[in-house]
Amino acid sequence: MTAGVKFVALAALLSAAPAWGCFLDHTDYQGADLDRLLGKVMTAAQCQSACQGIQDCTHWTYQPTTNSCYMKSGSPVPSPAEGLISGPRICPGPVDCSQAGIDLFGDDIINTEVANALACQYQCVAVNGCMFWTFISSTRRCYMKGANVDPQPHKEAISGPRECPTTEPISCEMSTDFQGHDIRGFHGTVKDVAACQELCKGFNNCFYWTFVQSTASCYLKSQSAAEGREYNPQAFSGTRNCDLSTHPVSPLPTTTTTAPPSSCLLENYDYPGSDITSFGLGSVTKPEACQLLCQYSEECAHFTFFEGTCYFKSEAAPQAITPKLVSHFKSPIVQYHGGARMMQADAHTRRTLTYSSRLGGP
Repeated sequence: MTAGVKFVALAALLSAAPAWGCFLDHTDYQGADLDRLLGKVMTAAQCQSACQGIQDCTHWTYQPTTNSCYMKSGSPVPSPAEGLISGPRICPGPVDCSQAGIDLFGDDIINTEVANALACQYQCVAVNGCMFWTFISSTRRCYMKGANVDPQPHKEAISGPRECPTTEPISCEMSTDFQGHDIRGFHGTVKDVAACQELCKGFNNCFYWTFVQSTASCYLKSQSAAEGREYNPQAFSGTRNCDLSTHPVSPLPTTTTTAPPSSCLLENYDYPGSDITSFGLGSVTKPEACQLLCQYSEECAHFTFFEGTCYFKSEAAPQAITPKLVSHFKSPIVQYHGGARMMQADAHTRRTLTYSSRLGGP
């Protein structure tokens, strides 16, 4: 069976997953508390896992500053809350090209523990040779695979290809950026995606657009913009006339926040030993890609990126200075500034680290 035929076999659709793998930053599900774990939960992914262990838990809210997890029942309403992270019991699969109940058997390259199926797809994109992936919900294992796979029924599996097909022009799509191909940009003045799309319609040479909600910026794109399509959790992109009603975007929180530091990656630092796993990155070769993968893994507390290889580290990893390495802890607090995704440490972690050279965002 060719890769193309297998690709067609995975054409069943799931609901579109919100940006960042269905974890909502700066969001609280108020009330409807079913249970709580105070001071015992280290990551948002662990909070989601705790929710899955309680029969009536449908949603959860994680407070990184106190390592506390609040499990919710029913259909709680999300509301803006600085520093909190919330999400559902189970994240849906990736947009448009995954299939539940199917395992792609064989041709395994590597497997890791991740938070959800969307994170599994992102890991596949970053791993050399990965053409397909399978996520097993009961064990949270992500199996990255080559082209020689055999689709088989599996009730706990979600599977899909490395990237979704783009045989038709891109429509309205969350978590998507059209890198480059700009014809004009509007910075800090565009209130929402609808306004960005209207700007595009006002220019005869605008065929696509990208809206960055965190900076209220709109970038108008040329006819060839789809060639630069890539994942970006802060961006929302579309065509000149795509239907925005099928992809609602929540308004930005109105609270004022202090700008985070420019970065918290540590250049020339290593966490020796305590390796969980390692793998070479493919098309994405920045340390930020390693950081992204670490955040989605429940096992990974720190990472080191060196010569194109990403090393996951456990909580036991000590810190030592080693030339030509880039390291960081995995912080659950997510801040956005200037359109780039930044990670900010909690108070305890900031006291234990000395910043050397700070690297800019992706």
